[in-house]
Amino acid sequence: MRTRSITTSLAVTAATALLGLGAAAMPASASAPVADPVESFTNRATEQRTCPRTTCHSVRKVEKGWGFDIECYKRGQSVLGSTIWYRGVVYQYEWPTHGFIPAKHLKLRGNPGVPVCRGF
Repeated sequence: MRTRSITTSLAVTAATALLGLGAAAMPASASAPVADPVESFTNRATEQRTCPRTTCHSVRKVEKGWGFDIECYKRGQSVLGSTIWYRGVVYQYEWPTHGFIPAKHLKLRGNPGVPVCRGF
């Protein structure tokens, strides 16, 4: 009976150690916490798109003054002299949508300090 208890205890300890190593071995992108989004607002009617070009599919039409939470940025097609596009979330009405909006179509207070978009 005592041997079974020790064996079970060792198995639990080994499993816990393996789980800890598994979490540590994950790529940084999978385990790193996501930075808090930066809130901004649209300064004109625009479209949220699947990529940072005006030829990309439109995810949603966005009206002037709608909130946009910036998650990251990526360079793309020049719009009003800027190649910066921000990827983020529009929360309007009943569902949130993710996509890119040109920097010149947003009200920003300086540099939002968000990371470069990876994998988009």
